[in-house]
Amino acid sequence: MTEDRLSHSRKHAPSDISVSHGPSTTPSATERLGDIMLIRRRQIAFRLAMMVLMVVFFSRYVSFAVMAEWTIVYLALQAWEFFVLPWAAFGTATGGLRSALCLGTIALNSIIFGFPAILWTIYSGLLGLVCAAYLLSGAILNTVFTTRDCKPAFIASLSPFLIYVTAGALLASGLHLQLATVGTVAIAGAMMSTSAVILWIAASRTQRSESAALLALGERELQLERALQRAEEASQAKSAFLANMSHELRTPLNGVLGMASVLARTPLAADQAEMVDVIHGSAKSLQTLLSDILDLAKIEAAQIDLHIEAVTPAEIGRNVAALFGAAAAEKALSFTVNVDEASSDAVLTDGGRIAQILTNLCNNALKFTERGGVALSVRTVAVGVRRQVSFAVSDTGIGLSDAARLRIFERFAQADDSITRRFGGTGLGLSISKDLCDLLGGHIDVTSAEGAGATFTVTFDLPAADAPLASHARAPTKESIEHTAPGLRPRVLLVEDHPVNRRVVQLILQDLADVDTAVNGLEGVEAAETNAYDVILMDMQMPVMDGITATRAIRTAENVGGRGHTPILMLTANALPEHVNASLDAGADAHLSKPITAEALITAMESALDDAVETRSSCDAALAERAAG
Repeated sequence: MTEDRLSHSRKHAPSDISVSHGPSTTPSATERLGDIMLIRRRQIAFRLAMMVLMVVFFSRYVSFAVMAEWTIVYLALQAWEFFVLPWAAFGTATGGLRSALCLGTIALNSIIFGFPAILWTIYSGLLGLVCAAYLLSGAILNTVFTTRDCKPAFIASLSPFLIYVTAGALLASGLHLQLATVGTVAIAGAMMSTSAVILWIAASRTQRSESAALLALGERELQLERALQRAEEASQAKSAFLANMSHELRTPLNGVLGMASVLARTPLAADQAEMVDVIHGSAKSLQTLLSDILDLAKIEAAQIDLHIEAVTPAEIGRNVAALFGAAAAEKALSFTVNVDEASSDAVLTDGGRIAQILTNLCNNALKFTERGGVALSVRTVAVGVRRQVSFAVSDTGIGLSDAARLRIFERFAQADDSITRRFGGTGLGLSISKDLCDLLGGHIDVTSAEGAGATFTVTFDLPAADAPLASHARAPTKESIEHTAPGLRPRVLLVEDHPVNRRVVQLILQDLADVDTAVNGLEGVEAAETNAYDVILMDMQMPVMDGITATRAIRTAENVGGRGHTPILMLTANALPEHVNASLDAGADAHLSKPITAEALITAMESALDDAVETRSSCDAALAERAAG
């Protein structure tokens, strides 16, 4: 408790005498004295034990009264140092008075503690002199290591002991200055004093070295903290930049890809259809590049979210293969898929991320293959409750040299410069695939020979799972949307501030639904309150009121007014995970990232309308059952 008082008094002492100092300041003598007094107070048990030993030893030579008086004085001094001095020295005293009180206490302790050395010399002759030297040597050593780097405290502690050495020499010689005795004691005293000074200098030098090291360490830690803060700020700035650039790039790209998609569904001449295909393919390439850059940023920031669920490796492989049949046929290449029977067993993993890895590998295989074909194989081996799953993508393309294999998974790496010019690409696909594979606890490897194709193998050790729910997905059709509500075309509210994006959606849905528009979130909320819509398509970033706020307002109005749930699809260029989470938290039913294609939009609307019909049917059935009961 008393040490806490001393610490408390230090914290509230004036800044010029505070004993607590940062790494960038050197402690003053007054501050060092405070540290010394704290160390001495922690030695109280040792000093009391020495007192008891001295009392027991000298009770044979001196009267009880003398020892009692010495004990009382000694205990009083310890009580002063332990209880009163922290308040007297560090409570209200100024710097000079504080130093005087501390030094005076140290000197008095040395005087009282060293007094038995005189008694030893008087009553025990040469043996007493040896005992006294032993006692004083220990006291001097304690002085050196307690008062190092503080000369006033060192002098206050050492001076009384030197006086005792001189007095002991005189007493041992019977006050007649016998040369042999005085010389012997003087030499011993000189050796003790010299040793004390040398030890003090060495200890002080060590103290200064330690202080300098601590100062350097403190400055280094401060620099590291500042560097970490700058890195965090840079990371936040990069994330904000990527989010903004993602939005700005996706908005015009949505216009290009959407219009190309709409135009491709109209009657076109052969050359016109070819031009639309070029526009559509280029836009898809830009979309892939943008997605790769965002994935790379999320991996670097450890922001990749894994959705672990029950999936079957066979279904993953077949779904990925279905994406590349047409592309392979256009290059007159074969694309085969081989799946063993064991791969139909369900496992727990993120099927979407594995599909992304395989998609990157198949894209690469088709890009670098001009003759022959590409094969995707899926193999599973059961090992207890776990499954060893491997996916292999093989091609008959240009292959890889030994040097290229060593760096093929590095970011922005290509096999050689000519490949960059001949085949294009950024070199991000394989790097992202490896990072995703690592996140899923898998391993990716490649075997290849230059000019003889390549085989990329991805292996995972996954836990077995119950069978996943059967997929009932079907291709979107005009009829499936038009007949969601028999005899009626769905009524859609499009809340979008960008005129190009509004026009894209209107053209996609012009033959499928009746579309009303609003140019900001506030208009969208007002329209939803005055009209009944089957689906609301909501942009996120808009003037006046953003899409998140508008979605919350619509959901609140539905709850308060007892209206039915209207599906809200967030249709936005904000594609980062935090944007998706914000949309769903606000009450949106789905989050669609721009650029959007006609197929993706129609599929999402079909799913939302089916869910809404099922919900209404369930509610109607429940109400009818309640009324019948």
